[in-house]
Amino acid sequence: MRKLLPLLVLLLTACVTAQAEQVSNKAIKTYDFSKLAAWVGKSPSSAVVKGGKSFWDDSDLQRALAALLGKDEAKLIYTGWNGAFSESDVTKFGNVINVYICKENDCNLNALELYVDIQKNILQGCYRRANNFIRGEDYWISNIEKSRKLPAEACSKSPGESGYRIYGTK
Repeated sequence: MRKLLPLLVLLLTACVTAQAEQVSNKAIKTYDFSKLAAWVGKSPSSAVVKGGKSFWDDSDLQRALAALLGKDEAKLIYTGWNGAFSESDVTKFGNVINVYICKENDCNLNALELYVDIQKNILQGCYRRANNFIRGEDYWISNIEKSRKLPAEACSKSPGESGYRIYGTK
């Protein structure tokens, strides 16, 4: 039996690793963000695709944001805080597109900067949400790793800055 124990441990480790890879690959393949490239150089609110849909109307983007932030929080973002918002044009570096949206006159407390790899279907971002109207709490959100709270002021107050500091891109 002692001779079989290392083999059993190796076999169990291989099964767990294979299952974890399937789960992580499934999470990435669940979404198709390639359509978002249509907005590069344009306002995310502009109607670029057929049917007059905006960047924020993309069903995969809405599903991903709802999974990461919860349905109500996500809806605040893709409805632009019910119409009171500011946003940057969509930019691209390599396969990653970047967009910044914040609540109008309240960008210090309510903002989201998204980084979407349109080839690998990876969505990550720095999300700041007001806490009792005193100070925004910062979170790193991602569909490939566990979302986590960040130190105070980790998310930027201007487009591109948090990506340079956290994601390593500019």
